[in-house]
Amino acid sequence: MTATKLAVARVAREVACGVPGVAGLYAGVLGEFSTYGDGERIRGVQVRSGENAAIEEVEVRVTLDFDHLVASSFDTVQQLGARVQVAVYDAVAVAVSRPLRVHIRVADVVRTGQGAG
Repeated sequence: MTATKLAVARVAREVACGVPGVAGLYAGVLGEFSTYGDGERIRGVQVRSGENAAIEEVEVRVTLDFDHLVASSFDTVQQLGARVQVAVYDAVAVAVSRPLRVHIRVADVVRTGQGAG
């Protein structure tokens, strides 16, 4: 069974949001950066297919937790973005059973008040 764009977007969302220091995903001002289908919208994730309809690329726009970055002595924005990329790649490559490109864009850094947990 081939993974659908929505299934891949769901996996990417869950994995990205599960990385410590990620406050959430960013869908754009009007929610335009999303994956749509079957009456559902996965905000903050776009899944793209190539010419043969195989999923080739996933882009996730994250919002990072400022308090986590300050409290963490080892995480820079780049390091945290790289951790999100590896986690999302590992999960979605399994879902689609093939290598693909994964891009992480840091859309914002916000204060959540939760610290480095």
